[in-house]
Amino acid sequence: MAWEEIWAKYRLAVIVGLIGLILLALGILAIFLTTQGQPQIKILPFDSAQGEPASLVTGTILVDLRGAVQNPGVYELPEDSRINDLLIRAGGLAADADRVWLDKNINLAQKLTDGVKIYLPSLSEPLRSPVQRDEVGKININTASAAQLDALWGIGEARAKVIIAGRPYQTVEELITKAKIPKNVFEKIKNEITVY
Repeated sequence: MAWEEIWAKYRLAVIVGLIGLILLALGILAIFLTTQGQPQIKILPFDSAQGEPASLVTGTILVDLRGAVQNPGVYELPEDSRINDLLIRAGGLAADADRVWLDKNINLAQKLTDGVKIYLPSLSEPLRSPVQRDEVGKININTASAAQLDALWGIGEARAKVIIAGRPYQTVEELITKAKIPKNVFEKIKNEITVY
């Protein structure tokens, strides 16, 4: 067979094949040019202990420190920090801090947890113990421990943590707005609680 005969017989197939190769080359070139400036996908190592990619684990916590300290505020600290580390970061105690109350009620070596709020009273505040009860035995929600709050009707461990996080309270009614305690629970416990 001569080239002319082959060309005449397979001309359509050769032209379609060449057009296909040209389109394929143009497609590859277009993909290469459009992905040139975009960031590449990176696969992060998986930290099975935390359940998150390793680069997302920050290793820090946020702690809210209020009351009689030099610089009250929210602090970001390494997750293994202690209360003493927080006080140092806040510039130390204020001049009017109730050091006797602090010595009796705060463990400076206690590890901090994320999202905790710590309130340190001043000498001008009437607080002298972590939980004060008035003459009829009411619990001061500004100083009660989680276990003491948990003992109240309708207040479980989770609500006790929310109450502690919302401190200080000016009135017991603030439990409804600040701590999101249901009204029916508040009505049952309002005669057992107080604020100073």
